[in-house]
Amino acid sequence: MWLEAERLDQALKREMGEAPQPPREGPPRDVPPPEALERAFNAAREALAGKRWEAAEGALRHAVEILAGMVRRPELGPEDARWCRGRIEKLMGGAAAFKEAGREDMAEFLQGAAKRLMGALDARKGRESPEKRPDLAKLEQHLRELGKERENLGRRMEELEGARREIAQNVERREAAVREAEGERREALKRELQAVIEKLERVAAELNEVGAHAKKIEAERDRVAAELKNVRREGDRERPRAERPVRRDGDAAPERPVRRDGDVERERPVKRDGDAVRERPDEARAEIEALRAEVRELRRLLKEALKRD
Repeated sequence: MWLEAERLDQALKREMGEAPQPPREGPPRDVPPPEALERAFNAAREALAGKRWEAAEGALRHAVEILAGMVRRPELGPEDARWCRGRIEKLMGGAAAFKEAGREDMAEFLQGAAKRLMGALDARKGRESPEKRPDLAKLEQHLRELGKERENLGRRMEELEGARREIAQNVERREAAVREAEGERREALKRELQAVIEKLERVAAELNEVGAHAKKIEAERDRVAAELKNVRREGDRERPRAERPVRRDGDAAPERPVRRDGDVERERPVKRDGDAVRERPDEARAEIEALRAEVRELRRLLKEALKRD
């Protein structure tokens, strides 16, 4: 704690001119450092994940201001422009999130800001060709869509499981009625029981189909997430060396967040989409196997009832 306080005191003295200024690297003093931009985007991600729209709006507006200062720098080079472009594309992801939430004003503001910033980069001839530049916003949007589809499949599987339980209970009631009935009434109940068993088989088949589709969606989701991670990593590699944080002799190591019991790990919302049902394909397979076993048992009971007649 005392070391952190001493470092803050030295920083304040430098700002007030009471201490020698160390050699600076990166953007000029009137432009916040890239770390401030990353903090703004991190705050926006967390706010969007929690649907705290006002906080997300404030963080993204701050990010726009920082990016505008970076784009206006006279020493902006091609590598700087590529790095800034990757961050500007994040604004489009934020615009998509606000649009989905029905907050059109903020979505339009972010889209307009991104367009103006991209235009400023184009004017400086720092733009990559569209063929080489990965579309980060489209990847993020695709990942969100896959997450929503996966959640819809999970809900459909729950509906089918509820239907399966109801049909199974209906089969039990009809079996009891068949055992107690006689003559033509018994034959009629057997036919009804057979129809219910066929319905149960159809539900089992749909469960199997939905489970297989969910597995494919999950595989596609993992592929897109990996591609998105690679694109972001490449964007970080293109970050100008002068803008990367420099550790000097005597500097304390950066603090790592301590995760305590009960803490929830914070991840990108685009990755969180659909994670609550990530294990559903395995559960679906187990449910389908149990359902098939029940169908086999019902068929056996029906055959025994027919033999007794």
